[in-house]
Amino acid sequence: MGGSNFSGEEIHRGLNTLEKIVCSVKFTHGIHKELIYLSVINIGLSVSAIVGNTLILIALHKESSLHAASKLLFRTLATTDLCIGLVAQPLFVSCWISMVKEQWSFCRVLNVTGLLISHTLGSVSLMTITAISVDRLLALLMGLRYRQTVTLNRSYAFLTLIWVLAVVGSRAIWEIRKRAFAKVVVFVNCNELNFTLAGCFQISWEALVALRYSEVDEIEVPSWEI
Repeated sequence: MGGSNFSGEEIHRGLNTLEKIVCSVKFTHGIHKELIYLSVINIGLSVSAIVGNTLILIALHKESSLHAASKLLFRTLATTDLCIGLVAQPLFVSCWISMVKEQWSFCRVLNVTGLLISHTLGSVSLMTITAISVDRLLALLMGLRYRQTVTLNRSYAFLTLIWVLAVVGSRAIWEIRKRAFAKVVVFVNCNELNFTLAGCFQISWEALVALRYSEVDEIEVPSWEI
């Protein structure tokens, strides 16, 4: 097996190949109805995410008995899921509609942007859920020492670390997608499983790419050694 180092030209060619496959007449031929169905369902999920998480943020704003550090974690989770409904899902819907309309340049931009944002928000959401679980465990185990140990400033610092890790991880995942595309058509990352239905649709979309890829035989894919 060869090394895993690729030149910038090879990586760029791999990305272009991925975009050409997803945003092409060959790929979208015969699946316009499926793309429209996915768009309609995701619009519904987007609306429910926006309404539900907005209500949660309003309730948290009125709640005064909850520990400030814990409230910050819940607000972060609700805000992240709200952004998924406001930004990530509409981006994918726009991408699918652009496929139906055969606006390929627009499709490529939306596809890349949507993947990066969904990875980042999904990672933050998943790690925040983990942080909330740990926070509740500490509240049970530490008793009166809990409020002195888990402070608001420490929660801010921890959430900052989460966002940094999510952004770096999203970028790393994108690099892996570009480098390994010739060997692995579908790369499903656990960060996409953010315990929402949006994660399921992301996996379904990746599976659709894999199925359609087998039919796109006119596009030359570089055979890199990894």
